[in-house]
Amino acid sequence: MLNDILRRISADHAYEQVQPQLQAVVQRILAKEGALERALSSEAFVGLVDLFQRDARLSICASIMEAFAKYV
Repeated sequence: MLNDILRRISADHAYEQVQPQLQAVVQRILAKEGALERALSSEAFVGLVDLFQRDARLSICASIMEAFAKYV
């Protein structure tokens, strides 16, 4: 599913217009117990995180660290 999202939003920098929606996708992934390990080992998840800009990237990275502290 993440590969499909990446493919669709990578064209013409469409990801710049959907940052809040992408954040919601990442937050839902991180909210599932046990999903963090799979997410961090997924090239698609890492690629999705790379699309975030400035403050949104900091927020996502903080959420990843919080999920790590909570579930690991």
